[in-house]
Amino acid sequence: MKGWRDKALESTAALLEAYTSGPSGPWQLAYSGGKDSTVTAAQALRMLLLLKPDQRDRPIYITSADTGIDLTTYPTKLAEFKRMERIIKRYDLPAEIAEVCSG
Repeated sequence: MKGWRDKALESTAALLEAYTSGPSGPWQLAYSGGKDSTVTAAQALRMLLLLKPDQRDRPIYITSADTGIDLTTYPTKLAEFKRMERIIKRYDLPAEIAEVCSG
């Protein structure tokens, strides 16, 4: 049985493959603040960190909406956004966090 480290490495390798050899264009990640979307966003940022700056040629948009039905509280989501923003700015990653109106 594979442990979490093996699974994390495999998912990072899959992201690297898709980012560097997949169709060109930006990536769009939906972020709710739950476990799945948080892991996905973290893995995407880790993947970018593994690439040389000149290989980071596709933007990643991490998009969220306050639907009012997510289990994650809005302040918790904002705290995660701040953590991600620090990493994005510190390493000059081609990623952007955007909140959209939920109607």
